[in-house]
Amino acid sequence: MVNKFTINLYKSQQVLINLCNNKMPVNNSYKIYNASAGSGKTFKLVKEYLILLLTAQNNDAYKNILAITFTNKAVNEMKSRIVNRLIEFSDKEKINKDSAVLNVKNKAIIKEIIKETSLTVDAINIKSTQILKHLLKNYASFEISTIDKFTQRIVRSFSYELNIDAKYEVEIDEEDLLNKAVDRLISKAGEDSELTKLFIDYAFEKTDDNKNWDISLNFRKIAKILVNEN
Repeated sequence: MVNKFTINLYKSQQVLINLCNNKMPVNNSYKIYNASAGSGKTFKLVKEYLILLLTAQNNDAYKNILAITFTNKAVNEMKSRIVNRLIEFSDKEKINKDSAVLNVKNKAIIKEIIKETSLTVDAINIKSTQILKHLLKNYASFEISTIDKFTQRIVRSFSYELNIDAKYEVEIDEEDLLNKAVDRLISKAGEDSELTKLFIDYAFEKTDDNKNWDISLNFRKIAKILVNEN
């Protein structure tokens, strides 16, 4: 039985948590969160991940949870939050919902976990302690990765079927990539009437300003600026 949770954060990011352990709770539903920047996406993801850990029969459920996010920064942030929550949940004083030591976010996440799982504070404390000990001893199996890293793993696993060398290396020639993107955009001139008009207007504007009318040069400069900003 394969259990999948798809969390749609926003148009450019999607996190897939895929559970492949028949000892995990069976739930064939999809959970989709639509959220804008700064609305607590990471909080929700961490909460869902912790719920999966805390409701699993075994203490090594993290070995069978694949969390995929967009950037290395997001990977590190999620890992850090999950481990820190487990550390705090393992502390009887900090997990106490009435304790002044427990910060506001942890109180909120504990409250939601209890509401969604019906677990008691004591049960969360005991289970978190067991999971944390197991996870720290097997940290390499605590898998949260970027989309590109996960894609590379799939490609390498099926290199024979894809008829490619399993020892291939990924090389990114930024300049070549940008040149191809610009050339592809310009090649649409004459096909897309609105785009063609924009190209012509832009070229005339440059000519009127006594500047180089070659729009490809300007597009390449703009593309480099966008890449550097990202």
